Amino acid sequence: MIILFSGYDKVKGFNSRIKEVINKELDRYNRMAVICASDDYSKNDTLIDGTSDMMGIRNMFNSIKEFYLIDGRASINDMINIIKKVDIIYLFGGNPLIQLDIIKRVDYKKLFKDSQKEVKLQQGDMNE
Repeated sequence: MIILFSGYDKVKGFNSRIKEVINKELDRYNRMAVICASDDYSKNDTLIDGTSDMMGIRNMFNSIKEFYLIDGRASINDMINIIKKVDIIYLFGGNPLIQLDIIKRVDYKKLFKDSQKEVKLQQGDMNE
């Protein structure tokens, strides 16, 4: 399953209908890796828990109990270990070249060959 969505409200998150549908689909999962395509690491750090001005990813997904952030700071081994243990990989928006570099660094073809990972995309146009 691939879910594409783009441009959610940074303050309120998804509207109630979208949140309901997404949470119904993701109900059986509890671990998510978020691959951030930005080299603004302080901004990446706020994505999971949010700030007073921005909705965090943790508040958008009811069933997800464990969140892991992957960006340019993570070592290849850390990225691989995170990807192996999560149920969902969320490709967060940003710079597509940075995101592609991260995905290539983990040898995604080998890593996902026998995997049953769910991939969720945000900023659908960027990730096509």
